Amino acid sequence: PAGVQPRIKPAGQAFDDLVAAMHSRHPVTFTYLAGTTGKEELRTVEPWGLGSRFGQWYLMGHDRVRNATRHFRLSRITSAVTTLDKELFTPPADFNVRQELARLPELPLRTAIVDVREGRLLALRRRTSEAGNAAGRPAAGYERLALQFRDPESLAEELASYGPDARAVSPSELVKAVRRRLRAAADFSAAPAPSYRFGEARVRSVRKRTSEDQLKRMLQLVPFLVHN
Repeated sequence: PAGVQPRIKPAGQAFDDLVAAMHSRHPVTFTYLAGTTGKEELRTVEPWGLGSRFGQWYLMGHDRVRNATRHFRLSRITSAVTTLDKELFTPPADFNVRQELARLPELPLRTAIVDVREGRLLALRRRTSEAGNAAGRPAAGYERLALQFRDPESLAEELASYGPDARAVSPSELVKAVRRRLRAAADFSAAPAPSYRFGEARVRSVRKRTSEDQLKRMLQLVPFLVHN
C-alpha cells in the first residue's frame, strides 16, 4: 500500500559467515547471550537456515551441546563466528526455515526509560513519551523519556550508537547491554594497531581484450547463473 515501506535491518558480519557455513555445510561455533540466563555461552551449531522474523534475524539449526533444534537471534551473538571447516553436516531433507520461524512467539512489549540530550535525536523522540513518575531526575541538559521496545539487545545497539546523546536508565538488562557495547568499542579503540607491511608492487603487462575474450567470459558465467 502507498505509504508503507518494508524494512530489513542489517545483521552484521555474523550473517555473512553463517551464510557461507550454511551453504558449505560446515558447523560453526560462537558465543551467545542466552535470553533465559543472561549469561554468555559457547554454542556449536549446525546452521540449517536463516530468516527474518519480527524485524530480527534468526539462525535455525541443530545445537550440538543440547542435541536439539534451536533458534538463535543474531543480535545476541557476542563473538566472531568460527567455521569448523574440517567437519560437515547434512541438514534434514524436510527442513523449512519459514515454517520454523512462524512458530516463534513475539516478544512482549515493554517500556524503557532513556535520558536524551536536549535538542538531539529527533527521530528517537518521535517514538518516545515523557517518563512521568520515573524514579530520579536526569542530568542537566537531558530529558527523561519512555520508549516502548521488545528486544533489549536491539534497542541497546541503537542507543549505544548515539553515544553520549542517549543514556539508558532502565530496565537493568538494557543498561547492561548498552554498557557492554560501549565498553567493547572503547577496548577496540584502545587496542594497539596491528603491524602490517606493504609488499613490493608487481607490474604485469596486460594485453588488450578482444571481443572473442569477452564472449568467452560471458559464456563462462552461464553455468553459474543457471546454478544460482
